[in-house]
Amino acid sequence: MQPGGGYGTLKKRQDTESWWDAFLEQQAALQAQTLAQERAQAEGVGAAYTKYVRPLLERAALGLSTILPAFPSVPGSEPGTGLAQAIETSNANYERNKTHDISGRPVHGQGVDAAGEFAYGNSRIKDSGCGVIGTYNALYLLGKEPSLAEVGRRYEISGAMAGGGAWGTNPYGAPQVLKQYGVQYEEYTDPDALEREAGEGDVMIVSIWNRKGTIFEGYHTFAVQKVNGELMVYNRFNNSAESTEKKTMGEVIENGQFIVGYRVQNAK
Repeated sequence: MQPGGGYGTLKKRQDTESWWDAFLEQQAALQAQTLAQERAQAEGVGAAYTKYVRPLLERAALGLSTILPAFPSVPGSEPGTGLAQAIETSNANYERNKTHDISGRPVHGQGVDAAGEFAYGNSRIKDSGCGVIGTYNALYLLGKEPSLAEVGRRYEISGAMAGGGAWGTNPYGAPQVLKQYGVQYEEYTDPDALEREAGEGDVMIVSIWNRKGTIFEGYHTFAVQKVNGELMVYNRFNNSAESTEKKTMGEVIENGQFIVGYRVQNAK
């Protein structure tokens, strides 16, 4: 018997494996809890947005109103609080961002592209705006000619940010912005189904956990388009200099873990 071997070594290995299994189970539970909260928030905000304040917020987004008046039926809409504060912050960010706005091209690498310096909520796009870029790139690929400053503003006023923008964008928040551009979509929680049903030219907004099995490395959102049977990925990484070509959704996700995807059928 080799030194250090035998029952003691075996038990230590078993204890380590048991600890690791318990850790993975805990991480999976945290992922599920986090996503359930994010989805509930997105659905709740979406319902309130549609029912109560969509016309008002869209007027602000279009620059037709710079002040959000008190709206008694919506708690927190008094000047200086809640929705009013969100509009005030969004207006200031929009005025700043439009001085160096981006349109007519995709955004690659939010950490190295000029888009990274755009203000987003109480943060910057380079730090937490992948959801904005994902939707902007998707709209660009669909031929909608979006303005990055405008897409960012619509995210801010649609309740799709997490933690005032400091924690990024709710992965289930894209529909609230897509609807404002008249874009219809299909939601997927299975990456294989998303890949299988994507047609030539279709555009997808994909959100993934950065590393499978843990929430502590955050999540990322990016755009994908099916071109000649391949998957062209935009802003996959913070330092991406161009789009990257992958054959399968598994290759796109790499070491991450799929959260949700939104597929938009492109006009053929």
